[in-house]
Amino acid sequence: MKRTIAAVGTAVALVAAAATPAGAATPPEHHSVICQSASFYAHYAVGSGPFDLVRTLYYGNDVGHTHGAQAENNGWGYTQDFGPNDWGWMQLNCMS
Repeated sequence: MKRTIAAVGTAVALVAAAATPAGAATPPEHHSVICQSASFYAHYAVGSGPFDLVRTLYYGNDVGHTHGAQAENNGWGYTQDFGPNDWGWMQLNCMS
């Protein structure tokens, strides 16, 4: 019985880990977009910056990012767009 419970617990943990985007192990803190518009990119490369524009976010859109828990690079942060519930990169100075 103990082996079955341990196996189920391990399987649940593996599924939960697989469903969590990289850098998103900590739930993001709630923020709002404070720029009139902010570009939201799928990827970021050190040295060249963000690429693969996903969409433009506008003033008041709900986003999430936790300083120190989600990745940050040169003023850009790995951020959750709460609208469609996906992750990407946006400028940190454009969130409250």
